[in-house]
Amino acid sequence: MSNFAALVGSDGDGEAVRATVQSPGRSIGSSVIPVNAITNWPTGECIVTTGTLQANNTIASPQVFYATASGTSVTITGFAPGYTDLGNSAGDVVVIKPTTEWANLVAQFVADLLGTGTAQNLTANQLAVAAAATFAAAVTLNGVTKVGGTSYQQPTSVVTANGSAQIVPTSQVYRVTALAEAATIELPTYTPQDGMTGELRISDNGTGQGLTWAAGWVGRGVTLPAATTGYAFNYIYYEYNSASSTWDVLGIARG
Repeated sequence: MSNFAALVGSDGDGEAVRATVQSPGRSIGSSVIPVNAITNWPTGECIVTTGTLQANNTIASPQVFYATASGTSVTITGFAPGYTDLGNSAGDVVVIKPTTEWANLVAQFVADLLGTGTAQNLTANQLAVAAAATFAAAVTLNGVTKVGGTSYQQPTSVVTANGSAQIVPTSQVYRVTALAEAATIELPTYTPQDGMTGELRISDNGTGQGLTWAAGWVGRGVTLPAATTGYAFNYIYYEYNSASSTWDVLGIARG
């Protein structure tokens, strides 16, 4: 598992302060770097860059590693991929900054969050598209999950079970074509959220067929239709009501 805890950049009060390696420095293989002072650095593990500060403020021979800081020392817990131990000379700088390893962890965190890809094979565009799809599918506002978009099932004929024809909605938009016998409209099988809307679209084989509604369907301001009307599509609009645990039919249209 990636060390996401190392993504912190300070103790939470502001930017970390640059430290300077003190004499005698750090020999290769040693894990402790003596520094002049550590102010506002994270109390846990962080990602550190060290090397020789140049006149143009770049760092020569940089090393990137995981470390913890305490008092006047930085203790290395492991080097980031691609970096080797070069030791440290007195006067080198030691800073927390967004390095390649830091960015890799951010990308990996998002990839793990979305459950797709890795930091190495997801582009920024792919991450953005995946994130947009995730949040469009379900966004929580004021503690209520609002489901965005509409699932859709291709035209589906009525299913016969136990000698009785049943219409069993498995998606928010559910179409039944060429209904040839009386049928019972069962409750949807998908998991509802309060306020979730849906549509039943039922047409028969040219002859009106009887419709029976399972308990849990409730007409609100409308009467649940007892039959189809030869060839015409019957559009039945409904909304899930979590307060009463009912599927409330709010509108009916034929055409």
